[in-house]
Amino acid sequence: MSDQTDLKERLARLSPEQRALLAKRLSSGRAATPSGSYLPIERAVPTRTSHQAGGQSGRLDIYPASHGQQRMWFLHEYAGAVPVYVIPSSFHVKGPFDFELFLASVSDVVRRHDTLRTRFVMEGGELFQHVTSGAEFLSEIRNFEHGSDESKAEAVNQYLEEVVRHRFDLAKTQGFRLAVARLGEEEHVVCFVLHHIISDGWSRSNLWRDVGACYAARAAGTEAHLTPLPVQFADYAQWQQRQFATGSFERMAEYWKNQLAGKLEPLELPSDRARPPKESFAGARAVVSLDSELIAGLTARAREEGATLFMILLAAFKALLFRYTGRDDLLVGVPIANRQRSEVEGLVGFFVNTLVMRTNLSGDPTFRELLSRVKETAIDAYAHQDMPFEKLVEMLHVQRAAGLAPVFQVSFALQDFPAVTMELPGTKATAWSTETHTSKFDFSLAIEKTTDGWTATAEYSTDLFDPDRVERMLGHWRVMLESLVDDPGQRLHTIPLLTQKERHQLLGEWNRNERPYPQDKCLHQLFEDQVKVSPDVDAVLFEGQALSYRDLNRQANLFANHLRGMGVGPEVVVGLCVERSLEMVVGLLGILKAG
Repeated sequence: MSDQTDLKERLARLSPEQRALLAKRLSSGRAATPSGSYLPIERAVPTRTSHQAGGQSGRLDIYPASHGQQRMWFLHEYAGAVPVYVIPSSFHVKGPFDFELFLASVSDVVRRHDTLRTRFVMEGGELFQHVTSGAEFLSEIRNFEHGSDESKAEAVNQYLEEVVRHRFDLAKTQGFRLAVARLGEEEHVVCFVLHHIISDGWSRSNLWRDVGACYAARAAGTEAHLTPLPVQFADYAQWQQRQFATGSFERMAEYWKNQLAGKLEPLELPSDRARPPKESFAGARAVVSLDSELIAGLTARAREEGATLFMILLAAFKALLFRYTGRDDLLVGVPIANRQRSEVEGLVGFFVNTLVMRTNLSGDPTFRELLSRVKETAIDAYAHQDMPFEKLVEMLHVQRAAGLAPVFQVSFALQDFPAVTMELPGTKATAWSTETHTSKFDFSLAIEKTTDGWTATAEYSTDLFDPDRVERMLGHWRVMLESLVDDPGQRLHTIPLLTQKERHQLLGEWNRNERPYPQDKCLHQLFEDQVKVSPDVDAVLFEGQALSYRDLNRQANLFANHLRGMGVGPEVVVGLCVERSLEMVVGLLGILKAG
């Protein structure tokens, strides 16, 4: 393959944000990296090597943990038994499935990726990766062949949620396990449960792809032809430490210090309950579809504005947060794959980083102006994306408040990692949703393109929000998107929010004031009926004075008799000249009573 062809293919694999960043760097003539060039990723040297304890055979290599793993270990301990940092990935497999062959294939992949053989041990206040040479892993299969399809599906979901909730002891076992539910001779649900300390969204794609390739090769009696991995995660962790040691991240640190200067006020969305004193991480999910026409319209609109789909979606999300909170200083966390280097693309590991997108919405901007601000912030953030979020929190001296995530409480993501698919010979596999019932933040919104189209998934804290509030919020965001495709020049406070159903309810149902009443009686006769029902209730109030229904009726009768004595009757016009007062009401009612 020529260098030019290889370059074209690598450019084609760039995300929209990476392409925007590349364009900015090329146009500005800046160096492609903070220090002009990165150090190469070299094979890491273990701090020590020994035989495994406890009678286990095999070698044990010990390396320092990466910055991300250190923070994830702390969060794992902080969350306790709640599986908030666990990633389940499941497929419903129909067709001939050989469980023993699948186990052997997984063992092949465990030998391929060091992270799948890694435990995490705290020694002297420092976290270390203990990488074993064996290929053992936790696995089980359970039978669910009896019962109806509906009852089997419910039982499988309960089983997998139990597997997900089972806490990882990261010091004694590796951070993943396999669970298989057998629904029939040729029907299974296969689930990998991975701890975030060894994996991320991109890792799931690599894991399933490698397992599928090994399974296909074993089924055919051949060897899997997988591209050799140039490095392992421990090599990347050591490279990251070397980058810090050489001062390569100093310019990045300065950027983030300036970007996040000042007081970082927590974002409090309107909620159904007060924030609890301690995070429980209890959560749920809500999903809304985004039709292809809407996405096409947003993409075209973003292109006209010199932005990307991610930028226009994030800008619309920030516009929604502004309308909900009135805050004009908004901080939103944005997870990124953080796999810019080709050496790490095929690895299973925790590479994902988080960028803090801070936007000023002051000055009553139009959405076009907001999009321009979001675009500038996003491009600069991506240019400084190598700064680990955990180092950023440390650098900013952020004090963790009870019940609050540090720096930001809301996140947004456009998932652009490779598709997570399962391909086994002779089978058909479809994704099977496995819930953790947790939420890392108050509210997270993730946009993803699936085989069924585009979806927006909200993960939210059930300590704060009820499902109907979150569903309304997603509906309002979609209404905003539809409006912005047509007119990005709207000011933020004028962009419509209400769905068609809500508009009908507000303007129609709740504003309907007509009531049925007898058609054979006049107004003064209906009033007299009310006098009989509530004679002593106040009928009219004015400047501290009141008349009950009885008194108002008595005075109106006196006035009506007076008018009749003057010849007033049907079709006689009576003029009333009086200031607003109790007497005005008496006069109006008396005229009606006079006929």
